[in-house]
Amino acid sequence: MHLWSRLWHKAVNPFFAIEENPIIILGNQKSGTTAIAKLIGLASGQDVQLDIEALWEPNCRRILEGELSLGEAIRKNKRFFSSPILKEPNFSLLFPQLEQFYDDPAFLLIVRDPRDNIRSILNRLDLPGDRVRLSSRDFRSVNRHWRALFDASRYGSDRSQYIEVLAARWNYCADIFLRNQKKVLVFRYEDFLDDKVGSISRISRKLGLQPETDISSRVNVQYQPVGNHNVTWEEFFGAENLSRIEDICSGRMKKLGYKLSSHSCESRASAG
Repeated sequence: MHLWSRLWHKAVNPFFAIEENPIIILGNQKSGTTAIAKLIGLASGQDVQLDIEALWEPNCRRILEGELSLGEAIRKNKRFFSSPILKEPNFSLLFPQLEQFYDDPAFLLIVRDPRDNIRSILNRLDLPGDRVRLSSRDFRSVNRHWRALFDASRYGSDRSQYIEVLAARWNYCADIFLRNQKKVLVFRYEDFLDDKVGSISRISRKLGLQPETDISSRVNVQYQPVGNHNVTWEEFFGAENLSRIEDICSGRMKKLGYKLSSHSCESRASAG
């Protein structure tokens, strides 16, 4: 935050109350979390907090390493946590801490096909998808918040190749649902695209909300920069990096209803 923002935040923060059991929207960056969270709020007439700066770097790292408790971060930033619907991609890394802090929150994980998700992340950062490795020069315009996505240690991985690291991150997010299916709802971005109004209505009801507002005029608003969807996965990643994604993510992809490419299936058949 800039100086004036910090001063304003410090002045108003004591007047906010922490929402006791919010709806917490999880999901990888560029998986549609902003649009879906906003539309759920619009449909149900609920306030939404989009992106919580208090959990960006270096605070996210400090919480993960035990230097700062999530509770302390929340109490110092109550205004960010006063809405009934909270959305922040770093929530995905902090799921265990969120479970401990809140008594009975509702969790919703947004997932997107990893090939589209990773391509969109790299588009957002103006990074290529078909390199064997990236240099420090490639990252010169990437800020520390986005650069943290490439820290494999946060996902329990020792991978170093940048596509493999992002694939490990996608797996980490997918596992939040797959390992906690009694606690976490899942919503595929592709299902949203197939029926934007209807899918928002259905997921809102599953979250215990009443979608009473017509959002049909708002479903195509772009809340984040759009990636380049005019190139195929293989054109963007190249065969080798595309195979890396599918090899690493295939198990979770199948469980979440994503099909492997025909090229990948042929490669597996040949290997067998």
